[in-house]
Amino acid sequence: TFRRALSIDPAHPRAWFLLGVMTSDNGDLTAGLDAFRRSIALNPANPEALSFLALGHYWRRQYDSAATWADSAVAVDPTFMLARTTLGQIAVERGQHARARAAFDAARRVTTDVEALNTTAGMAFVEARRGNREEAGRLLQQAESLAAAYVPIPPHSGAYLAHAYAAFGATSAAIEWLTRVSPRDDLH
Repeated sequence: TFRRALSIDPAHPRAWFLLGVMTSDNGDLTAGLDAFRRSIALNPANPEALSFLALGHYWRRQYDSAATWADSAVAVDPTFMLARTTLGQIAVERGQHARARAAFDAARRVTTDVEALNTTAGMAFVEARRGNREEAGRLLQQAESLAAAYVPIPPHSGAYLAHAYAAFGATSAAIEWLTRVSPRDDLH
């Protein structure tokens, strides 16, 4: 569908972005990154496409490129949640724990609802990777409290919690959170 749309209008940035999401989700990250770049070339002020391009580089462990794109997304829209959390994840992998915590703290200040759970789990991940077990444990308890409001747990929230518990060294809790995830019907 997206390829058909682009054959009609090859200058449609949203179609390029969605093609990037689809091809990445289907395992072709190279094509996904190319589509995200095309989307950004047509609309450089799209924080969503910038964030997804950052994530693609993050998934490839190309942290310098990932950080550049995430910084661009934050510059375009400082309140865009995905830009902040992506920046935090990248900073952890680069060993920049203070920057990672600041990114998740900033994200937490501009969010409500389920994203409050995700950013709290992100902060727990940072503190666990930093080796601050006491703070990581406190944040994990806070995230657990927030998670009680969501049955079933949304897939991204389960992943954030699992990631934090794995970094904390609680592998069984990480697996438990992943088993609680119930994919949306359209993801089966």
